[in-house]
This record gives sequence, C-alpha cells and structure tokens, in this order.
Amino acid sequence: MKLLPILAAGFGDKQASALEVIPNLGSNGGLKALAGGALDIAVSGRPLKEEELNQGLRVAVIMRTPFVMVSSTRSRTD
Repeated sequence: MKLLPILAAGFGDKQASALEVIPNLGSNGGLKALAGGALDIAVSGRPLKEEELNQGLRVAVIMRTPFVMVSSTRSRTD
C-alpha cells in the first residue's frame, strides 16, 4: 500500500513517537500482529471477524477512499 508511507511521513516531527509502516502483512497478518501486541495500529481492507472482535480488537474509521479493487477473475459461489 503506497498511501500509508506518504501519510506517515506527514507526521514527521509533529509526533513524539515514530510511525513505521510495515509492508506486506495483509489484513489477516496485520490484525494478528495487533492482537498479539506486536503492533499498535493495523490497517485492514475488510471488516473484523467475530473472533477478532472477541480478542478485543475494535474498528476506528480514519479515512475512506473512492478507489475499488477489481479483477477479471470470476469468483466461485459454490
């Protein structure tokens, strides 16, 4: 995700603690790391699962984007 490093750089000297963007975790990996205490914040491209909510994870919407992901691959419904 190319947007997060740009947003993090905008904080620069304005914050007492550093912001580090860890790439390529994906929603599942980021949320597992968050639940395990390895991260303070995770960005997810999907709603939280019941199990994640039960672990104490909560959603805080900080921005929305008009961009959508599309694919030419058909999804199976069976």
